Amino acid sequence: MKYYRLKNEIETVTILYELDRLYQIVVEKNDEIPVGSIVHGRVKKIDKKARLTFVDIGESEDAFCAEKTGLKAGDDTFFNIRKTPDEEKFYTVDMDLKLEKNSSLLRIIPKKSGEFETKFEKFSSIVGSRDGGSDGTDSGKSRAEKNASTKSSSGKNASTESLTPTETPTPTPTQTDAVEQSLLEKWQQIFSMKNTLPIPKIVCKAPTKSEKIIEEQNAELSSDKDEVVVLLKNGKQNFERRVDLEKGYLYVDTLPYMTIVDVNSGDYSEFFDSVLNRMEVNKDAMKKLAEIIKLRNLEGVIIMDILKLPGKMNRELLEYLKSEYEDINFHGITRLGMLEMTIKKTGGEKITAEKISSLIGTLENI
Repeated sequence: MKYYRLKNEIETVTILYELDRLYQIVVEKNDEIPVGSIVHGRVKKIDKKARLTFVDIGESEDAFCAEKTGLKAGDDTFFNIRKTPDEEKFYTVDMDLKLEKNSSLLRIIPKKSGEFETKFEKFSSIVGSRDGGSDGTDSGKSRAEKNASTKSSSGKNASTESLTPTETPTPTPTQTDAVEQSLLEKWQQIFSMKNTLPIPKIVCKAPTKSEKIIEEQNAELSSDKDEVVVLLKNGKQNFERRVDLEKGYLYVDTLPYMTIVDVNSGDYSEFFDSVLNRMEVNKDAMKKLAEIIKLRNLEGVIIMDILKLPGKMNRELLEYLKSEYEDINFHGITRLGMLEMTIKKTGGEKITAEKISSLIGTLENI
């Protein structure tokens, strides 16, 4: 995996690719606080009717915390950036703090007594959606089987320690490893500075989305802009409204809060049984859509008008999709043959054909 970066005063574009195909394009605003960062903020006001706590984190607009914090105006404490501004102009924060390193996650949960409960968790990060036909080694497994396999291979179970402002826990080797210990020490250092930290201030900046992908994929920095231009030109068709498949084609319409996909078989007819033909086109369409979701950074609700199948085969298709695409939440197939799915929102910018043309133009003029 390789990556190429373009940066101007406003944004940074990271283009990730492997061999002869685009993998993902991530656009990030240079002045944006990454999700997962910890800030030392001060409560500005509390709207009891709306159950919102507004917090000064140093931005032009106050962030809001959509939970009962138990704080009052003027109080200062630590907040986690949960969501960056998208359509709205506000950051969303919460008090369930998180520190990450490699595959370890330290959660710091405030308690009413003023103490903090710390929980160590192991997790396995999967970037984007898997291709439907990767290597075939586990394509027959259900999602539950794969999750169980991931859980069993992710190390020991989570352990819990309580931390008060005056306590310094001394974990035993069986309670934590070196990475988890370093996370705990990092949190203790932040907490010990609470009374001297400026307000507002970012006290722990999380890695950006592109940095996480680069680390997880062990990607190497590339300086070959001509190679990237060729990849963008060859892959531009994946960003058009009509996207051709090996078996048929798609129409992809991206609306502000929803994506609608229409599946068409075209002239495809490999089997004598038309139902089998439609099943193959539906599978091929979903394979391409999973690639498009990653490339265009689609999220939220996606409705796919699949080719009509009998009830039993609809269920077979749904089980197949759930086992193949773990990062997509499939909710069912309606009577009208609409496949309903959702993608977790990250607030990233959607990549359009116009954006690809702009990137190509910028690279050619460098």
